[in-house]
Amino acid sequence: MTTIIRSRFLKLAFVLLLSILASGAQAAIHDFVNGRMVGKTVEPMRLDYFGAKPASLGNKVVLIDFWAVWCEPCRHSIPELNKLHAELGERGLVVLGMTRDDEKSIAEFVTRFPMQFHVGTDIDGAFFKRLAVRAMPYAVLADRSGKIIWQGDPGELTRERIEAALGGQAKTVIPAGR
Repeated sequence: MTTIIRSRFLKLAFVLLLSILASGAQAAIHDFVNGRMVGKTVEPMRLDYFGAKPASLGNKVVLIDFWAVWCEPCRHSIPELNKLHAELGERGLVVLGMTRDDEKSIAEFVTRFPMQFHVGTDIDGAFFKRLAVRAMPYAVLADRSGKIIWQGDPGELTRERIEAALGGQAKTVIPAGR
């Protein structure tokens, strides 16, 4: 009888441990792989663009979504990024999809998955290195001064956080589990 109770207890403990780990695992993996960028400033640099270039990034809230043509999960955020660009662009939000892919690959990709926001290209990887990006999907949100106020999976970024940044009310926040 004691063996049965011990076995059930161990199974329950294992399930609870997995649940706890899973809740913060994705955030922890992003921190481990991509590094902590919250609180750092996005330094200006020359970027190349596929299609339309933003008029200016100065005094704008900038959402940078790092993606690749091979990244299946990256595709899921495109409709929401298109919506944010359309609805909040006039208020000062610049949505920038940043990739290391070549122009031919990008052209084929955007034909299948239309991106209505700006697409930056970083063929040599300098921008990815500067922001310590090594895994995707991944995004950063910078306030009007260029300070990164949020980082993580783009699916976890809330519209409320973006609107707070647009209104100058955003606080630097490390997402839950970080």
